[in-house]
Amino acid sequence: MKNFSLLLLLFITTLGFTQTEVVQTPQIAFKIGLGTTVSNDGVKIQFKEVLEDSRCPLNVQCVWAGQARVRVMVSGPDLPEESLDLIVAKKDKNVLFIAENYVLKAMGLAPYPDTKNPENKKYILSVVKEKL
Repeated sequence: MKNFSLLLLLFITTLGFTQTEVVQTPQIAFKIGLGTTVSNDGVKIQFKEVLEDSRCPLNVQCVWAGQARVRVMVSGPDLPEESLDLIVAKKDKNVLFIAENYVLKAMGLAPYPDTKNPENKKYILSVVKEKL
């Protein structure tokens, strides 16, 4: 009986500590196909073109990782249409729009270059909405 009471006390104590963890709010992400427009909270983003895709292809060793640059058009209720050239996945070069409580950033470009399938150019831009 003493062992059971000790195990029960240990179990209840463990549950109490695990419930104090802070849960992170997930980021909202969406994808935009080349040539298409997406609207989020009144902000319109059009993925116009890929200016550069010099990322190192899969299964290849490169001296430089390369980069992907894209052009997007951004507009909103209080924002005139603006053309932006972004370097995807560079934290200081990928901001699309900043609002009072969130920011929209370009975070990825798919597909990744591949020497086995070089003709696959159906680009998709990943955009993330982060709370400030």
